[in-house]
Amino acid sequence: AEVALNSVWVAPYLDRAGIVVETAPLQIVEARYERWAEPLGESLRRLLQVEIARTAGVVVTAAAGREGSELGVDVSVHEFHGDISGTARLIAEWTLQGRQGAARRFQFARSEQTQGDGYPALVASQLSLARQLGAAIGQSIVQHRAAATAAAP
Repeated sequence: AEVALNSVWVAPYLDRAGIVVETAPLQIVEARYERWAEPLGESLRRLLQVEIARTAGVVVTAAAGREGSELGVDVSVHEFHGDISGTARLIAEWTLQGRQGAARRFQFARSEQTQGDGYPALVASQLSLARQLGAAIGQSIVQHRAAATAAAP
């Protein structure tokens, strides 16, 4: 089976080179010297492709709207940052769209305490959370496929 990862949208405050940290409620600061290796949306897309494929046992393509795809997935990342208390947070949602039928929407909201101080510990926790998101998306695909199989005549 093939699944198309149509889009991975990141909130505008994340669409920057520096890693962001919440220093006070509703106050986000971009790190001056601690930077992502590439645009965050591209990194997340690749990581999600791998994790979804691993969890769901499907081929995941990055081409939007692929004709042969059983399902399309659209992901929106609303929050993906740490705070000064050492907590990393990821809030996202995704939509599964089959060839026929209504789209199903899912939500993900988790936080994780960093294991140590500084940006390397924050990034390690963010990586863990992103992998958990990919696994959750993969599980939703497994459940969708099982329900579709059960409903087939």
